[in-house]
Amino acid sequence: MADLTSVVLISFLVGGSIHESEIHLEHRQCVRMADALTLAIDGPSIPTVEMINGARVPMLSATCLPACMADGEPLELIALAE
Repeated sequence: MADLTSVVLISFLVGGSIHESEIHLEHRQCVRMADALTLAIDGPSIPTVEMINGARVPMLSATCLPACMADGEPLELIALAE
């Protein structure tokens, strides 16, 4: 079975607006990274995201979103039952 490719979705606040960044990882790594970041966000020292201008803003959340099989056969589309 091919490894699943998932996405860690990191949200952060910039200028009063919530922004998101994506990191594509193998599924198990994605789950571990999201769990570790969530623990850190809930802890005493909140992790930050570095902006292009060098400013740092605090992370609001980290979530692992399961995606699809990497380098596998295209999945067959199944019509919804009526």
